[in-house]
Amino acid sequence: MEILLSLRTIAITALTISVIVLPLLVQPSQTYAVSTSIPFSQIVTDVVQAPAGSAWIIMPDYSIYTSAGTLVRKSPSKCNAGAAMDTDIFSATYLFGALANAQNEVFDTNPTYVSQIVATCGQPLAIPASAPIVIVAGPSVNQVGRYYIESTAQTVLYYDWNTNCLTRRDTSQAVACDSTSPTKDILAVEAIRDSVGRPVYILWGKSYQGTFSGIEYLVEVILKNPSAYSNSWYVFAWNDASSGASANGIPDAGDSFTTPSSSFSPSLSDYSSAAWQYFALGNGINSVSLLPRGWMGGNVFTFWDLGMAIDGTIGGYKDGFITQTQYQSRIGAMLAFLETMPLGSDGGPYGIYYWDKGAPAGGDPWNGSDSGRLLNALAYLRRVDPSFSNRIDNLLTGRLKTWLSMLTVLGTAGTCVYARDFELGLHQFRYLNSSYDKTAWLTNFYDAWVRGTRVTDAYGNSMPQMYQLNLGPIAIELLEKGDDYNNTLRYAQDMTAWAAKRYAATGMYSAWGTELHVKLSDGSTPSSGEFLVAYVPNVGYKAWQIRPDSTGTLVDETSPSLASTSSSVDAVYALKVTFPTNSWVNSIFSRYTQSDLWTSYGFHDAAYERGGVDLTVNLHPNAVILLASAVT
Repeated sequence: MEILLSLRTIAITALTISVIVLPLLVQPSQTYAVSTSIPFSQIVTDVVQAPAGSAWIIMPDYSIYTSAGTLVRKSPSKCNAGAAMDTDIFSATYLFGALANAQNEVFDTNPTYVSQIVATCGQPLAIPASAPIVIVAGPSVNQVGRYYIESTAQTVLYYDWNTNCLTRRDTSQAVACDSTSPTKDILAVEAIRDSVGRPVYILWGKSYQGTFSGIEYLVEVILKNPSAYSNSWYVFAWNDASSGASANGIPDAGDSFTTPSSSFSPSLSDYSSAAWQYFALGNGINSVSLLPRGWMGGNVFTFWDLGMAIDGTIGGYKDGFITQTQYQSRIGAMLAFLETMPLGSDGGPYGIYYWDKGAPAGGDPWNGSDSGRLLNALAYLRRVDPSFSNRIDNLLTGRLKTWLSMLTVLGTAGTCVYARDFELGLHQFRYLNSSYDKTAWLTNFYDAWVRGTRVTDAYGNSMPQMYQLNLGPIAIELLEKGDDYNNTLRYAQDMTAWAAKRYAATGMYSAWGTELHVKLSDGSTPSSGEFLVAYVPNVGYKAWQIRPDSTGTLVDETSPSLASTSSSVDAVYALKVTFPTNSWVNSIFSRYTQSDLWTSYGFHDAAYERGGVDLTVNLHPNAVILLASAVT
């Protein structure tokens, strides 16, 4: 999409390598180092508005020649990059003028702050691990830029000199390619948290015009609307005007800027397009029965899966992926299953069914958590599409009445979010039977949350002493907006605040939702009982205790037996929609929108805190992404 607008209105960022181009000695690795993405907009708090002397701006040392070609200043010898042009320094001063307070400014040749040893060339030295760094210019002229982009491969983007394209390291996809025109530049900005936990902002492109244009747009456009730049990287291409006053070799109002079609998009609708692939017939939805399967490669589903399929189908219809006729056909098929499915001798459903014909697949009997999730989805369907109201009500007062009667007396183990999801599901149908009214239970749950026994965990969080304080059911309820929504919002706010404190202390994400997996030191990845509040001897109460299903025992998150924990995509997307301006939510959202979570069948389930993804592709995250897009 080509944009022809004035300097004040073009939404673009960039910075550069320099006019001096040096070939790469080694093609950048296609494997990530230990780093994570952060929102580029975080540069406002980390750098622009930061206290004096708390951030570091690293510029490429340069050489200056007179018009006659006489060298009047020469950059000191560099161990892995060339001398920059003075234009890079001129551009950097434009950034200095935007700072609320003076920050540290150093050249990449300063041996006190930047390693000049070949083995570690460009590595920051004597800069606190928590101090943000801004790198002006890229790997051809800035040694620190080369350290992050090439030597340690901690960025998503790198420049491939074989193809002359800015390329994504995670997918090997060319994002934007150069031409032979000397008046065109490819521009990139990227934000990461590096291997030691430091925020790093890299602004670069192909030549000095990129630095010039990039910092102008950073100051004139991005900093005036930073919330629009919550993704971790952006790429643009600049073309100088072919005639007139703007045909001057520098970026200005008469030039054109192009957003490459392959650039990373911040729109939730783009993610929903990928999520809908799970709902394609033959993928996650049987093309004959129109029933779902819980995970790619499986052939069965639970009531939890069926509830999520209802939610996801509603979201897909609202997002425009299916026609009204197709939507009604899919919802009708799932309701028809409930109206005809085989039941057990007690009049209740089986725990698992096959997706092709709806036959029982054995396994455990029905349970409260799965039942509650289905009831919540049916209540959501009834609210958004009253045309199904009579069919749902007739089902629950007829064939499934015995099942609901058993649910009303089902004992729940303590007060946890899964028990609440179950009770809430019944509560939403209280107009059918007064015994479904769970007002007292929900009130007791809220009282236990805000006034019950509380503990202070190792991160200073004051929280209720409950098990399974994860965001799984809460995240879905946020998007369904059913009964008790105000309390649902309170629970999500609290859990988000707790997770933010943990992240500040450890750098680990914890938007934990359903189907959590863990990595143990032996390489196994069992399911887990999610994070728990438990007492650790000689420490006190700690949250984020792990209970792998393979052992059934609690494992402390600092235990050598635990390599990593995973946080779920579904919770992250629900939080992004509900709390769009929360800085921690924006930070974690960028971590869960990377292409390593995308497949041709939809999204993977989760991302591990210490890198990598849970390779399970299942129904839940894709349904929530569709819902999240539908409600925005």
